Amino acid sequence: MLDKLYARSLMEFLGTGLLSYTVYKASLSGLTNFEQACLAGFCVALLVHMLGRYSGAHFNPAISIILRIQSLRVGKASEFNALLETVCYIFSQVAGSILGMKIARAGHSVYPVYRLEGFMEEVLLTTILLFLVIIWSREGKLCPFAQPLSGIVMGGGVTFLAILGGLTSSGIFNPAISVGMMVGSEQQGIQLMIWAQLLAVAFVGLVIRAYQSVR
Repeated sequence: MLDKLYARSLMEFLGTGLLSYTVYKASLSGLTNFEQACLAGFCVALLVHMLGRYSGAHFNPAISIILRIQSLRVGKASEFNALLETVCYIFSQVAGSILGMKIARAGHSVYPVYRLEGFMEEVLLTTILLFLVIIWSREGKLCPFAQPLSGIVMGGGVTFLAILGGLTSSGIFNPAISVGMMVGSEQQGIQLMIWAQLLAVAFVGLVIRAYQSVR
């Protein structure tokens, strides 16, 4: 069952929903930036170890796109299926993030105001995260079977980058989480963060294709 696309997409939906829920609740909890970063990193580590062997543990449209580019092979009959998987993953991640944020907001009359201004910092930190994913992934997956320390590495990476992001008015790295923040809450600068994340995806994608062309 878990080999079917709908099941893998469901894993991405649930995982991204839990991640967005955790991120939002942490922002309302009064935790310090360091504590929020650790909580987000722990959530990522847990999700990778729980779901990595099934869906690949993307939980982020930027990661899904980059892993699709990395595995791109012109003329393969399976390309359509791979593209369909990427589209389904992205849709599931965005929907999961919106639902996770909605559940997290239940009962709160005051929502946090996001003031994010570190455009270039978001580009840089998202780029670093994507390169970390590329280095650590195997066949489009962050799988604990292939890489036993996947959860620890990715969770630790997210924690470190989130700490830097908190110091530079950035630190989302995830278009799905960004969209979830935008739906039904006061926000400033989140659209800018989405453009920064997409710019990082474009840059890393070009680097991957250039590397593949000279191999």
